[in-house]
Amino acid sequence: MARTYKRTVRQKPYTKYTENQIKLALEDLKNGLTFRACTKKHNIPTTVLHRHNKFKKQYPNKKMKKQGGQSILSYETEKMLAEQLILCSTWGYPLTSFDLRCIVKAYLDRKGVTIKIFKGNMPGRDFALSFLQRHKDILSQRLCQNIKRARTQVSREIINSYFDNLEKSLDNVLPENIINYDETNLSDDPGRVKIITKRGCKYPERVMNSSKASTSIMFACTGTGELLPPYTVYKAIHMYDSWIRGGPPNSRYNRSKSGWFDVQCFEDWLLKIVVPFVRNKPGKKIIIGDNLSTHLTMEGIKACSKYNIEFVFLPPNSTHITQPLDVAFFRPMKQAWRSILTTWRMGKGSRECSIPKDQFPQLLNILMKKIEGNQVDNIKAGFRKCGIIPLDREPVLKMLPPESNANDSLESEAEVVNDSLVSILKCMRYPSTDKKAPTKRQRMKIEPGQSVEVDNQEVSSDSEISVNEDDNINKSDNGNSSEDRILIGSDWNGSDEDEDEPEQPATNIERNGKILKGVFKITDVLKVNDWIVGDFTNSTVSKQCSTKTILFIGTILETEKTKVKVSFLKHRPTKLDSGKMFVFPEHEDIYWIDKIDVVGILKHPELKRRGLMKFEIDYNEW
Repeated sequence: MARTYKRTVRQKPYTKYTENQIKLALEDLKNGLTFRACTKKHNIPTTVLHRHNKFKKQYPNKKMKKQGGQSILSYETEKMLAEQLILCSTWGYPLTSFDLRCIVKAYLDRKGVTIKIFKGNMPGRDFALSFLQRHKDILSQRLCQNIKRARTQVSREIINSYFDNLEKSLDNVLPENIINYDETNLSDDPGRVKIITKRGCKYPERVMNSSKASTSIMFACTGTGELLPPYTVYKAIHMYDSWIRGGPPNSRYNRSKSGWFDVQCFEDWLLKIVVPFVRNKPGKKIIIGDNLSTHLTMEGIKACSKYNIEFVFLPPNSTHITQPLDVAFFRPMKQAWRSILTTWRMGKGSRECSIPKDQFPQLLNILMKKIEGNQVDNIKAGFRKCGIIPLDREPVLKMLPPESNANDSLESEAEVVNDSLVSILKCMRYPSTDKKAPTKRQRMKIEPGQSVEVDNQEVSSDSEISVNEDDNINKSDNGNSSEDRILIGSDWNGSDEDEDEPEQPATNIERNGKILKGVFKITDVLKVNDWIVGDFTNSTVSKQCSTKTILFIGTILETEKTKVKVSFLKHRPTKLDSGKMFVFPEHEDIYWIDKIDVVGILKHPELKRRGLMKFEIDYNEW
């Protein structure tokens, strides 16, 4: 059957009237109008009126079937399915036409119904199209955009709390004193468009340079639809005079290493764009924007206090529903930008790989003139949609998923299915905050080509990994032997868990009148994997080194009668636990020292992330 069915002229005319016309005609018949008069009034055949009138009297609560082929699912089932499709879309997990077909197949299989025209009981694409056509008053197919999961965490409680505070902040503030700001970028890619090409062409192409580069711009607007001059930030270290010529009136330009707004750029925008704009305006001024760390400086706070300016920050991850510029201004602006960029790419910029910075102000000026016609209406629509002017939280709450009626009495199967689906979607949209603690990891010292296996001697929550080598491989200068092991969650170079920690004497070691906390006297024979403190006072290596440090921490790799081979660590200064963090240097620092130069031993360190090891000492006091 053709997807777009056309009735032949000779065929009997069906349904040239709507359900509403039938309903009105039956009401007239009920009020005493004759069938003939009703036929002339509503242009409905008499036989149709007789049939509907008779069915209405016999089955007042049922709906009369249409003539011809009937739908696979009943009207009630299709209506319930359409409501569930809307529910999934509202919660941010919309279904496709293929998902719809799979749901119908699963429904038929569970009911034990086999439809012969469905191959494998799977509805075809025509069924999905017909389903959407039958429910076109409530369903339609649209292109969707992806949003991050963090944005779905914005709940009705957060929005209500935001508007409770906003009502107090905007009390007695004029619309022209309410400013919304936001940073966006204009890309160097004109985007994709539909073209005319040969039928069957798999890879239609258009010769046009483009790049992934973009330029950051700060826009700000008032509640009355007035747009403040744009503030452009280039990705550069230095500025040149040609980069600011030909731009919009009163616009300003700056640069940063990243190309985005930093503290200095935002402070300059606040002092050079916002303050001159609101300086002579009476009353309190409100600036609404996102809460970023780069948007607050001490100088900016002082300027705001001087001119009676207050900041109102939006809830985190909510700018897609609470930011007027995001909601109603940026989309039409970027559509106009792509049109301007395409025209420029086909003309003067046809050979440019990216937009030269000396050409950008001129293109920006063209853009501002192009959007000037609808600028005021779009800005006002954004403030209205975000519930700021007039102050109304309902437009924003409508963009969030509705609350389920879990406390209401469930009277039908459709309500049971609806409530169950809502609970599932709520778990998907607002997942549990209980996160598994990240497991500690450490770098393994393994020779190229060497294998690693899990040691099954002990079953625990931590995995034990051993490095195996052939017994006939001699010990290398790196200190790796066939007995070396690495225990994840234990010591760095893997002393077995049945090996005892070095015992702690009652007192610490005293050196040059200072007590070395955490360094203990040697009470036993030095062993491999012991952590020691080496003294390089009399070493020739320390005399050639520029540093004044003579005490170093390391782990023993090999032992001889009078000497030990030690792999030394490097101190890593940190804000937290300063003087306790150490790490192996990028180039191994392995050295033989005499046993008499071993000052003392240490407890095994606590392993941290990224190879850091924490010792119970204070290296800064050494």
